Amino acid sequence: MRDIGEDPRSQPPVEAANASGSLGPGDWAITALSLVVVFGIGMYSTVKKRKGSVADNFFLAGRSMPWWIQAASLFASNIGTEHFVGQAGAAAAGGIAVGLYEWTAAYLLLLLGWFFAPVYLRCSLTTIPEFLEQRYNKWCRGLFVIITLVAYVLSKIGASLYAGAVVFEVVLGMGMWVSSPLIIVGTALYTVAGGLTAVMFTDTVQMFMFVIGGFIGTHTALKLVGGMTGLFSVLRDNGQEYMTHMLHNVHVNDFPWPGMLIGQPIASIWYWCIDQEMAQRVLSSENLEAAQLGTAAAGFMKIMPVFITAPLLHKLARASM
Repeated sequence: MRDIGEDPRSQPPVEAANASGSLGPGDWAITALSLVVVFGIGMYSTVKKRKGSVADNFFLAGRSMPWWIQAASLFASNIGTEHFVGQAGAAAAGGIAVGLYEWTAAYLLLLLGWFFAPVYLRCSLTTIPEFLEQRYNKWCRGLFVIITLVAYVLSKIGASLYAGAVVFEVVLGMGMWVSSPLIIVGTALYTVAGGLTAVMFTDTVQMFMFVIGGFIGTHTALKLVGGMTGLFSVLRDNGQEYMTHMLHNVHVNDFPWPGMLIGQPIASIWYWCIDQEMAQRVLSSENLEAAQLGTAAAGFMKIMPVFITAPLLHKLARASM
């Protein structure tokens, strides 16, 4: 057992065992089926006939998406390997206060639907940089595009690819330089061919996979530590009860409450309300009502990630026993 109050990050990293040999026929069948379903739906959407201009069909799914697909896509576009690997790891190191990122998103999505969406839809935008050109000038648009591309490559895309590569390496024993190109090419096949329609339909399928798989993972992890009672007991015995608190003291290095409640939401307005990836889902709505219903439903779903992406918190408690 660790010393009382010892920081888990001070422990030497544990080598991840290659689990590919432990996967049974059922595991491979489920994996293959999920890939077939996702790619099948993605490719089907590429050949489906759609009305409207080519640009609207490719970038905005013909501006005809119902609210429930928009909600599922908003949720799934944000949830990914960086959550199941990165955010779960952050929870293992610093506690579930990292979940405030998700709960903050719930009301920022309402801000997107009721404050930003009316403006975006009234301007008939295709991209957010286009709005900056309409409001200011082309130089402002160009600067925003450059900053966004650099930020995406260095942060979100890089982090997502790395986290995905970690999963491939642990589960299949596949190296990062092999799995990363496979992820890129596989995603590009239906994205380039089908545009936003393919992306949003596959997002909808993946949303169900994330939620169902996440709850199964959390349930399994909790069983290993004797349920919630066992989890809290182990953390309390190790002086780590603070890890179960959503609001941390200002003297705690990880996720102090002023930063999480004041600073983080301000910075997150860019991601949830201005970033092209999120705003594009709203721009694809068939009307403002659908946009607002979709953002409200997605905000409600953002309550779940705290409970479906933190299995490493339970694993930490088990390792402390």
